[in-house]
Amino acid sequence: MRAPLNFLPWRDAARRKRRRHALISTLVGITVAVLLVAAPLPRLLLEQQEHRARLDALREQHTHNVRRLAEHATLEQEHAVARNTLQTLDHFEQRRRSAERLLATLTTITPDSITLDRLNLQRQSGQLRLQGVGHSHADLSAFADKLERIAGFHHPHLDVVEQVSTEDAAEYRFILFLDQVMAP
Repeated sequence: MRAPLNFLPWRDAARRKRRRHALISTLVGITVAVLLVAAPLPRLLLEQQEHRARLDALREQHTHNVRRLAEHATLEQEHAVARNTLQTLDHFEQRRRSAERLLATLTTITPDSITLDRLNLQRQSGQLRLQGVGHSHADLSAFADKLERIAGFHHPHLDVVEQVSTEDAAEYRFILFLDQVMAP
C-alpha cells in the first residue's frame, strides 16, 4: 500500500478547516433549530393545559345548563297541567253557576199547576229537556212562553202532550225542549 502523496499541504489544511467550520455551522444550525422549535413548547403545553381546564369548565357549565333546561321543561309541563286543571275547574264552576241560575229561574216561573218530573241538559246538542205533568193546555202554553224568555235558551217546543186521566181531574203529560244559545 502506498501513502497518499500530497503535493499541496496548505490545501489539505484549508480543506480540514472548511470541514470543521461546516460541521460546526451544521451543529449550530441544528441546535438553533431545536431551540426554536423547543422554546415555545413549554408555553404551548401551558396553553394546552389552560384550554383543557377551560374546556372542562365549559363542559361542566353545559351539563349544568342541560339539567336546568330539563328542570325548566318539567316545570313547563307541570304548569301546563295545572293551567288545564284550572281551566277545567273554571269551566265546571261556570256550569255550576249556570245550572244554579237555571234551577232558580225554573223555580220562580213554574206555576203550581205544573209539576216537573225530569230535567236533562244535553251537552253536545245544547238542548234542555223538561218532562212533567200539567193541568191544562193553557198552563203549558204560558209556561213555554215564560221559558222562552230565560236568558241563554230559545225555541221552546212541546214534543209530547198526552192526556192522563186521574180520579181528581185530567192531566197532561208533556216533554218540552229548549235550545241552548251559549254553553253553560
